[in-house]
Amino acid sequence: MRNYDKVQLVAYGTVTSETVQVLPDGNPTHVDYDADMKVRGAMLCKVANWIQATHGPEVSDPTVLKVLVLPEFYFRFGGPVARDAPPETLNNSYPDAQAKITNLIGDVLVPQFEPNTWNDWIVVAGSVFWHATRKENPNGQVSYLNTSIVINGGELPDEPDTNGDPTTVPTMGRFTTNQKALMSQIDWSLERGADKAKWDAALNKMFHPVLTDFEYLRWHRFMARGKGNSGGEPIVFGVEVCLEHVNTRVSNQENVGVLRALQNLQPKLPASDVHVVTSCGMSLNPDAGVTTSGCGVAMICDGMRPDTHCQGYQWPTADVRKTAAVFGSGERLLSASANRVGTYELPEQLQIGEPFDSRTPKDAVSIWEPVHLP
Repeated sequence: MRNYDKVQLVAYGTVTSETVQVLPDGNPTHVDYDADMKVRGAMLCKVANWIQATHGPEVSDPTVLKVLVLPEFYFRFGGPVARDAPPETLNNSYPDAQAKITNLIGDVLVPQFEPNTWNDWIVVAGSVFWHATRKENPNGQVSYLNTSIVINGGELPDEPDTNGDPTTVPTMGRFTTNQKALMSQIDWSLERGADKAKWDAALNKMFHPVLTDFEYLRWHRFMARGKGNSGGEPIVFGVEVCLEHVNTRVSNQENVGVLRALQNLQPKLPASDVHVVTSCGMSLNPDAGVTTSGCGVAMICDGMRPDTHCQGYQWPTADVRKTAAVFGSGERLLSASANRVGTYELPEQLQIGEPFDSRTPKDAVSIWEPVHLP
């Protein structure tokens, strides 16, 4: 096991509150969803390589665990849309994407991040927005899902699988995925005021056994094989997607986040040493959301388009805070934000969507100062 004194956020900022086209205009009768997803995955790999090649000294300390975080919706279909595409396609998601996600991880992300050059990295690759089509649903309606992806970088030791015991914190091997517990309007429609909440898989009885299953909830908190603190103890991670940071559908705990609900259900198990939120319109919430251990670290990367005219505006929208106190109510007191080591606009060839789509602010990376682990 490699042991770390500190953890460091590397935030990949790209606007995800609106769609971005990554494919050229082509055959209006065909939609290449696989190509769209893999172009985005390939861009993530190029950006990661650029970070190491261009800013290596800032992320090279082997005693610091780097966490590369992308915003929610990084993987969201951006068109072009075929003329005869079903209505749900216009809401910019991948249809029946289970196999596509598997291929993205196995063909693109794992080969990129498994070499030993990524030994000291965890990658929270945002989320994949997709839908189960009507033909796959007995009730004949579309159901949307939002799947997070986490990759454990570098060479991993062989360890026995103990994940079958529900009374323990599970251990991630090479990667893990999970589903967002409850969606918000931006998930199912980019149209303001268009209420299509019935399309949320969390509200679909077909998916209820899955999205309320304890094993699903349990995997929001996990250890990463081969990653430990300075004392040789495994680092516990927690990962949430946007709204589930403050709202969940677990029993009567709707007004707290998924990790807080999980901690309430298993109070004797450790809370997260590193709590990560990938989002599009969220901030760290110490009252209902942040569920760190004492002196734990909370971090976030958000893809909502910022108001670039706002005084003090900084892009990418991200934050890192240390836990100063844990109260009996579950609320946390967070320290002031850590400092940014630097913020760097990505070169034109690494701007996702170019030359088919151009947005402001430009895609950028912010590297934050390392923060001591518990």
